Amino acid sequence: MDIEPFPDSGLWILAANVRPPNVNDIGTSHAQETSQNHYEKCWTGEGWGGVASAALRFETRLEAEDYLNANRHQMEQA
Repeated sequence: MDIEPFPDSGLWILAANVRPPNVNDIGTSHAQETSQNHYEKCWTGEGWGGVASAALRFETRLEAEDYLNANRHQMEQA
């Protein structure tokens, strides 16, 4: 599973299977909807969730990376 820090509302979350944005949607009515779907799931601190509002949040990318490095095995097993 590919897990990486992902920016969300000025903070950082840990997201799995991040996808690049669809350039065909930029500037269209689908842009906001698709911007929320750039990843398969996000880490809540206890398991994987489907919405960013439930995600564990970090002030900086470095904090998110440190957490990921310390907890990757648990996250991959969940």
